[in-house]
Amino acid sequence: MNREYQLSFCKVCENRKMEMSRGLLCGLTNEFADFNENCPKFVGDEVEVKKLIQNKEMEKRMVEELERSGSTANSSVWIVIRIIGLILALILFIARAMR
Repeated sequence: MNREYQLSFCKVCENRKMEMSRGLLCGLTNEFADFNENCPKFVGDEVEVKKLIQNKEMEKRMVEELERSGSTANSSVWIVIRIIGLILALILFIARAMR
């Protein structure tokens, strides 16, 4: 199995161990994951699993919002227009304050 798939388990496992020189290891074996489909030693870290669920829910909401508001490019154009408007308003405010 590929490393990314294995890491999807390891990142939320209580048995994970981070070693700066090698990366994320199994804390039980001090080796990289070697399972194919599911790790028989997996114990979910409740805090990390909740974070993962929250992140997935946030991604889903963001995608839904983008789909409702139109294309990503359209949203980007409006953001740029708003920033330019804010800059112009700031320049006008500073110019009036200097009088």
